[in-house]
Amino acid sequence: MPRRGYRNIKNLLNYKEYRDILQTKGYGEELKLIDSMVERAEQKPHEFSILDNAVSKISHGLIRSVLANPGIMAGQIASLVPVLENEMSIKYAKEASLKMDKAYVDRLKDHWHTYNQRLEGMISSIALQEVGESDLALRTFTGKRDFINYLTQGIHYVDSIAITSIGRAIEAEMADNNIAGISEEYWMNEGVEPVTLKKDSTEYWDAFVKRANYVLRRTQPMFHTENRSILTSEPSPAKKSLFLFRSYIDQPMRMAYRTINSYNNGRITATATAKKLSTLWAGLAVYEIIRAAVRKGLFRSDDDEKDLILAILTSPVKTLNTIGFAAQKIITEVADFKMTGDPIELRFVEFTPLPLQFLNDSIIHTGNIARGIGYSGTNTKFESGRYKGELKSSIYLRKGTYGLASSMLKYYGVPIR
Repeated sequence: MPRRGYRNIKNLLNYKEYRDILQTKGYGEELKLIDSMVERAEQKPHEFSILDNAVSKISHGLIRSVLANPGIMAGQIASLVPVLENEMSIKYAKEASLKMDKAYVDRLKDHWHTYNQRLEGMISSIALQEVGESDLALRTFTGKRDFINYLTQGIHYVDSIAITSIGRAIEAEMADNNIAGISEEYWMNEGVEPVTLKKDSTEYWDAFVKRANYVLRRTQPMFHTENRSILTSEPSPAKKSLFLFRSYIDQPMRMAYRTINSYNNGRITATATAKKLSTLWAGLAVYEIIRAAVRKGLFRSDDDEKDLILAILTSPVKTLNTIGFAAQKIITEVADFKMTGDPIELRFVEFTPLPLQFLNDSIIHTGNIARGIGYSGTNTKFESGRYKGELKSSIYLRKGTYGLASSMLKYYGVPIR
């Protein structure tokens, strides 16, 4: 938040007479929300507790192991899908491209400050920001780079592709003589006919930047605390770890809420609502498909087509505030049990922060090794489920050994599924 704007807002909010007027006119609840947003944007120094320090130490490698996963990198491109119908007409989908033409990139950097900041700062999430800060500290004191800094370049690159595609789409929109749909609504509200603006003039770039920032902040992952939900912008490492890698759902959640709110208030039709929600679903589906492909191709995941279909069908459930991820897990486990007979595996810890998952998984993997040793020398086999007919000793030893090794590699920042 710009310093002058922040200072002006703070002065106004601290003016007692102004606050009293808002309270008496019935805006007390709204005032509390504004106070909360400004407080989060302020980012005051936070004194770490013993728990914060412990969580931070355990999370150091775990965060890196997640960020280095190619699925995170490839999944960034899925954020382009919900732009269509929600903020721009679908006719501009053809402007999406994996090309990063240097001349065009330089053109945007010269006129779009937020774009330049995003590319040069190489930050598209809180987690990446923290990795970058730790890397800077490491180079300052030792002259060495954090190896994860190299691995996260892919995330920055794909994020840059998405933002550049938005820039191309907006320029195509501004040059369109037959602008329509959600795109037309935006420009009508602005009172501007973009096609009449002389290309590359000051007025053209002013209109472009305003439109581009509007689309960016309403559809793409953001790292500034004022652009993030209360759940994903906590200063405490312990609290932040609760939702650290779930912030990508912030924007789809907001878009779904805006769409439903617009429909309830009669601003859009049922057909328009269905189109908007469908593109949100499509974006989440693309993310699941990319993630499944990476898990299958690189990490030899044993998930099959059924698991992918279930993930796609239940992906909109993740947009439910707070309970979305847990609800999706419950639904997929129950559906899987009904379809295959595999036992339902619902552990509270799966809905908890990375450090607790790491500790819990390490205990479970050690337990599996112990069970495998216990079954050694016997001919006991599984009678149902995925491992039907296989020796319990072999399966438990294999799962336990692989699981424990994976947990240790994650602790040191190696990307393991």
